[in-house]
Amino acid sequence: MVTNRQPHLNELNGVKQDTIQWPAKAHRVTSVLSDGSEITNDNPLPVMNFGGLVPEGYDEIMLTYVTSGDGIGEIETVTYKKDSSTLAILTLSYNGDDKLVGVVRS
Repeated sequence: MVTNRQPHLNELNGVKQDTIQWPAKAHRVTSVLSDGSEITNDNPLPVMNFGGLVPEGYDEIMLTYVTSGDGIGEIETVTYKKDSSTLAILTLSYNGDDKLVGVVRS
């Protein structure tokens, strides 16, 4: 097992010792937001709460995607079904920056 010890001067390969953070701290970044900031407990992934828009008790979800205009490639409709009967349809809308700006339930 390797212990976390301060390196000897000959192990620094010419790097000034005052530029090394000690004790060494490992940090793995697993996910970042589009602005480059790390996703952490203090900076979680933004999630929209759809509350009463989403019906309970569905057994199937069908998605369609935007094929042209604002939000191209994003989800356009979400259809919730139970026993092949439609419970609700959510229609999502996007702005010119392809950001979600609205959800309408029908």
